[in-house]
Amino acid sequence: MVDYNICAASGCRHIALYGIPCRSEQLLQPQQLQQQSKKKIKQACGIGGDIPQSIQRRFLELPTDEDRVLIADFIIDCYNHQNITPSTKQVYIANLVYLSRYFQHKKSFRDMSREDMISDYLNSLKRPAAIDPDQNWINTHNQRAMVFSKFFKWMTRPDLEPEERQLPPMLGFEVHSKEGTKDPR
Repeated sequence: MVDYNICAASGCRHIALYGIPCRSEQLLQPQQLQQQSKKKIKQACGIGGDIPQSIQRRFLELPTDEDRVLIADFIIDCYNHQNITPSTKQVYIANLVYLSRYFQHKKSFRDMSREDMISDYLNSLKRPAAIDPDQNWINTHNQRAMVFSKFFKWMTRPDLEPEERQLPPMLGFEVHSKEGTKDPR
């Protein structure tokens, strides 16, 4: 059972992890949030090398400025701590937008649960051997699971160094291989 909190400030429902408040509790006025969103997106797309306009436009697919700022902050943090390349930024942005797109952009990242990501989205990537005899879906599944794992570790504990962050137990992912399923821990 996932433990949810209801934000006093915004009324949004989010997973209660480590007692860290939802960022929406530190509300900005809509105009301030929109300006911050544009500034953060520009910074995230330009840090460490520009990424193509097509990838930058994916930020705009996200329905809320909060989700845009969240991904931008994640990208900036990854660059500052791990010096990620522009191609890695592209993969992170694309995979997180694909997750949001799967839910028709109606669910904020803060509102997503383990069941949403695993039961719904990641399991939708699986293909039977008859359709995909080489089991190529496995690489896509594992890459996206890795991005989501890294993102949600950061989202729940942005104050820690990347190597100190732990995946919340309710968000555990399985790693698939052609030989079977493995627990990544």
